Amino acid sequence: QLRSRRSVGSAAVVVELASRTGGCPPIAVCSSKSAAVYVRDWAEAVSDEEVVGSMQDVQTAFAEIANESGAKPIWSGDFGCDSETLIDRLAAGTETFTSWQSAFTSVTGEEPKATVLKSDGGNLSTDFLLHNDDLEAVAVLGSLPEDPSLVEFLHAGHPSDHVLQMALFVGRSTPGETDSSDDGKHPNWASRVAAAPP
Repeated sequence: QLRSRRSVGSAAVVVELASRTGGCPPIAVCSSKSAAVYVRDWAEAVSDEEVVGSMQDVQTAFAEIANESGAKPIWSGDFGCDSETLIDRLAAGTETFTSWQSAFTSVTGEEPKATVLKSDGGNLSTDFLLHNDDLEAVAVLGSLPEDPSLVEFLHAGHPSDHVLQMALFVGRSTPGETDSSDDGKHPNWASRVAAAPP
């Protein structure tokens, strides 16, 4: 159930979700797309440093929100660059979350072929679901078996030029953490979240 919703400037929204049955820590989900990414979408010259830099304040605010309640973080969005560049530069810029991983890469071992389809055929892989070591991605959807044109993609019934991203996450226990639904006998809990980029 929804516990809180907060805006982070005009670049992101963070929602905190909790299990109605208990036994699981809350999940904080951030969905973002910065102004720098919008500018890059319109073929303006914006560097990777500017794009990732525009996410630093979002990351800091997201960390504060998640840490307030001990929520496990998931960050979704159109980040405007590949996941390796994004994760490396986010880790270098702050100590708040230093272990971001792409859910798709965690499960498949590779980046999706394309997550954004362009009319000029220059399809991109810039939409991701990120998580840290508190969660393990165990299943994902969000890749295309082939590289269709934008017209073919929309004609097939997809409502956007972005490929829907979904992931199933399982929580990793910390010492002393138990699942109350198992009467405390198993030091495990599971959380499932499906999220789509903005």
